[in-house]
Amino acid sequence: MSTKSTKHPKLFPLFTAPALKFKFAIRFNLAHSSKQKSPSRTYPPKPDLPTQTPELTPGTVLGRGLEYTLVRPLGDGGFSTVWLAQTDKEDDVDDGASFHTALTYLSPSPSNLVAIKVLTTAGERTRELSKHLRLDHPPDQLVKLLDHFTFSKRSERPSTAEQKGKRSRRLSLPPAFPVRHSLPLPAPFPSTCLVLSLHGPTITDLKRHLSSRWLPMPVVRRIANDVLAALSFLHSQRLVHADVQPRNILLSLPDALSLDQSEWRFVLADLGHAVQLPHKRHPSSNVQPHALRAPEVILGLTWDEKIDLWSLGCLLYEFATGGPLFDPFFQPTPDYEAMTPAQIHLLQIIEQVGEVPQSMRDPGTRGRVQEFYDTDGTFRCPFPLQMTSLEAIAKGVWKTPSSATRLSSSEARNPEREHFCAFLRTIVCVDPQNRLSAREARLESWVTTS
Repeated sequence: MSTKSTKHPKLFPLFTAPALKFKFAIRFNLAHSSKQKSPSRTYPPKPDLPTQTPELTPGTVLGRGLEYTLVRPLGDGGFSTVWLAQTDKEDDVDDGASFHTALTYLSPSPSNLVAIKVLTTAGERTRELSKHLRLDHPPDQLVKLLDHFTFSKRSERPSTAEQKGKRSRRLSLPPAFPVRHSLPLPAPFPSTCLVLSLHGPTITDLKRHLSSRWLPMPVVRRIANDVLAALSFLHSQRLVHADVQPRNILLSLPDALSLDQSEWRFVLADLGHAVQLPHKRHPSSNVQPHALRAPEVILGLTWDEKIDLWSLGCLLYEFATGGPLFDPFFQPTPDYEAMTPAQIHLLQIIEQVGEVPQSMRDPGTRGRVQEFYDTDGTFRCPFPLQMTSLEAIAKGVWKTPSSATRLSSSEARNPEREHFCAFLRTIVCVDPQNRLSAREARLESWVTTS
């Protein structure tokens, strides 16, 4: 593949010495300080969505039979807020201290604690619910829908007499459930509420708990196995998750942080962006977090469930090394100012993983190919490409249990690193036709190694 040659910014130097290899990897992968957002969690700014009063507060009672009492918020997103709630389906506990003890030390968590997801935008109120209702007997690695109802200001708000008849349920939660909001939280009315199985903190919270940007390799392998199990089930239902990212991967138990790492298990959450196949029209390119977008999505081509495998591969690299594999917003020199984030992203994919096959960059292909390639198939780039490899980059930033041996191990042959990179090659593959399915990837030797 030819490229236009003008000047060279020397961002991707040809490696002639081991020191340069390490310098390149550090410069590219660790460009973001810990105070900045990881590109894998970066979305474009979202417009403020209109909301209505009244506001959800702890103690609000919801449900068809007023059986759910909100305790405190667990998190929110662009289309929803998630609350911890107590249900009256099990015997009440008299005081908050007892709840705190049960939530912190018992495994599994008490059956009368659930998560309630309140969908806050009209377009999402039935879409996510319908996807959950399609799933028959989902695996343990996928968040389960337990109940659903519509929260109406008129019909669901209990009377003063009913409120007085309820026991006080003011709970104090352990740090496994960090709160990121000030109370109260608004929600439009009526709102669809999904009652979901309660799980633990996200991968983002887990890294914060470990005070590390990278995770131990056995944990990374367990994440891969569990997420692949969830994706394999979703894909068998012709459902694309389309939003595999750190905040949608949860520890399976609320008290998991108190357990040994060998007991950690993970679940995949949030079907709010899931897409049912086959596509009714040309698929949107506005799916997946920016840095986790597959090449076919960037190019605006038809995509399928294989995009979930690409996202997972990028995340596994980030979990293992502590730095993102791609950063569409990385602009080290003025030469990059003429390129869009999508062009920078595709440039990084080509240089680090491989060239886009001719079938995907044909000018006659429907999509956004002309934004990236000239009519003769030349990639639109103001400087020559500097090809490297996934293995070369991983080698410079590979993490080892001992910080004292980290530098030397980056230059030595590392069978574990080579095994990991070989697996990544099967799912971080530019051509989706050669990319493994979730079922196939779960059978790979790196995933099955104990």
